[in-house]
Amino acid sequence: MLKKAIGAACLCVLGMAAAAEAVSEGAPASIAPLLTPNARAAGMGQSFVAIADDATASFWNPGGLAWQTKPDIALMYSKLAEGLADDISYNYLAYSKPMWGGGVGVSVLFLNLGESQIISETGEQLGNFNSFDFIPMVSYGAELTPNIAYGASFKFIYSSLSPQVQELKIDDGTGVSVGGDLSLLYRNPDWNFNAGVLVQNLGLDIVYNDQNQAEPLPRNVKAGVAWYAFDSILHHLLVTTEITKSLVFLDGDAINKFGAEYEYYEMAAVRAGWIHDVEGNIKDYTVGLGVKIRTLNARFDYASVPQAENLPRVNRFSLGFTY
Repeated sequence: MLKKAIGAACLCVLGMAAAAEAVSEGAPASIAPLLTPNARAAGMGQSFVAIADDATASFWNPGGLAWQTKPDIALMYSKLAEGLADDISYNYLAYSKPMWGGGVGVSVLFLNLGESQIISETGEQLGNFNSFDFIPMVSYGAELTPNIAYGASFKFIYSSLSPQVQELKIDDGTGVSVGGDLSLLYRNPDWNFNAGVLVQNLGLDIVYNDQNQAEPLPRNVKAGVAWYAFDSILHHLLVTTEITKSLVFLDGDAINKFGAEYEYYEMAAVRAGWIHDVEGNIKDYTVGLGVKIRTLNARFDYASVPQAENLPRVNRFSLGFTY
């Protein structure tokens, strides 16, 4: 009964992870590293590896930290199963600063899987517990040439799925791992063109309560391009596309993502995108809005993104400051 309780909570999160990366039978146990931050990126079909121009570059492409000229703070919050399990949420905080000949970023991801009950085989309630994933990360990016930057991230992964329950002979379901990301980012200001690639979640497998069954990290590679099709004082039009391929399930299909952003006078933006994910059974649109308040150097972004089939769409909210 304990496993059923955990499974019910994780089902909604797996649906959200499917919108980020392919999730199939036998998928990695820890899906938190797949969940993408930044409502701006979400509104553009979750295609951001070739942009990575704020503090969330630590996740998307740490090479983008090399060209950030001011400190930046980014926060995001999203309920992953609104109306079904309101205590399941995704929380993200990132900070970046130009230093050490490039840019440094630190971030924290907290995935709250909510509260579950421990119920014996006879139906007796033995207590409650909370499941969560916690991932702090440090990143660095610097120039290789005036047009190419490299980046790297190091992350610690702490995944607590369930407690030890002696009455049910269940061991502690806590897993720990370390991992990292490597990236490159190319930009050509003359063509208003960017290209990026990220190899994500390289690291040790996670071991939970069975020492003989280690779970792989959700390793994957992302590659994308972005083109500023129109860039003037009043009007900005950005189009982007990205492909993601799992390095755990090599036979699976890649995920294709497309997006666009129109911004007026660096004050207000509208966004739209498309996610084509065969493995996750998602072929649906994304939409988003953004507002910048220049006097506060602040930005607010909203996005609506799809989940796996039969799960409701998810609202994402993010807030950022550049100073």
